[in-house]
Parts: sequence; C-alpha cells; structure tokens
Amino acid sequence: MAWPLVIMGASALMKQDARNKQNSEYNWWKNKKDKNTVEALRIKAGNSRQGMVDIDRQKINTENITADTKVSNSLEKMRRVASIKATGGPEGQSTDAFTDRSIGEILIQENAFLKNQDVKYQQLAMNQREIKFGMDMAFLDAQASIDSTSYRRGDGGAALFMDLASAYAKS
Repeated sequence: MAWPLVIMGASALMKQDARNKQNSEYNWWKNKKDKNTVEALRIKAGNSRQGMVDIDRQKINTENITADTKVSNSLEKMRRVASIKATGGPEGQSTDAFTDRSIGEILIQENAFLKNQDVKYQQLAMNQREIKFGMDMAFLDAQASIDSTSYRRGDGGAALFMDLASAYAKS
C-alpha cells in the first residue's frame, strides 16, 4: 500500500517541477521580450535625437541663407540706386519712379523668398513635432508592451502540498 503513495508523491513532485520549469521558461521569455522592447526604444530614441539635430542644422542653414539673401538684396538695392544716379541723367519724378520700381522688383523677389523660407520653417517645426510625438508614442507603446505581461512566481509549495495531501487522501 505504501507504493501507490510513493508513486503519487513522486508524481506530485514531478508536477511541481514541471510548473517551476514552465514559470522559469515564461519568465525567461518575458525578460527577453522586455529587453528587446527597451533596445528597440533606445534605437528609436537615438534616431529621433539624430533627427532633431538634423532639423536644428537645417534651421541654422535656413537662417543663414535668409540672412545672406537679405544682405545680398540690400546690396543690390544700393547698387541699382547708385547705378541710376551714376548715369548722370536728369533728376526728377521719372528717375525717382524708375528707382522705386527697381527697388520694388527686389522687394517683391525678397518677399517671395521670405514666404518660401517661412514655409520651410513651418515644415521643420512640423517635423520636430512629428519626432516628439513619435517618441512619446514609442515610449507609451514600450511601457504598454512591458506592462502587458508580468513575471510569474511560484506558489511557494502550496500546490505541491495540495497534490501530496490529495495523494494521501486517495490512498
């Protein structure tokens, strides 16, 4: 009669060992999954930081181009006015109108250029917002992925005790 009890006890121990192995394998899988999630987040964060640096560089380049163009346009205005005055023609309303029209052409071109630059600034700002939003969402996705699973703990031997008690009761 003792043999069936020993067999049931061994069976209970094997069940406990199987549960422990299953929990261990699951915990290993969860740890690996969480590490992969964190690594993917780090890579995305690195790419995002580089994207922000690139946008900052583009902003500086755009500002430099704008400043250079404004200086160039100011010099062109002065050159045209000086050229008109250097012709030695008569001074009067027609000369002033010609000078104003010449300066107006430069201002029209400058205005169109500045509008184009404003569109570039808006695009850069939109790209920055997209990167920031993407990082916020990546962080939330990673957090949700990690929180969606939890580590399994053993039952502290309670199931083994219950299995042994059941085996004893059956015998």
